[in-house]
Amino acid sequence: MAEMAKFRNLLVHVYRKVDNSRVFDIIQKDISTLREYLKTINSYIMEHT
Repeated sequence: MAEMAKFRNLLVHVYRKVDNSRVFDIIQKDISTLREYLKTINSYIMEHT
């Protein structure tokens, strides 16, 4: 999940340099990791808002 957090930071902070085809590849290869990452974020938000 740490890799997904790094990827998120890249998207948020360096979005102008992001290669869309690379984003698509990462999402397709790591969809289960992405889903788990999003669940974790959602749980955190629900607990802290």
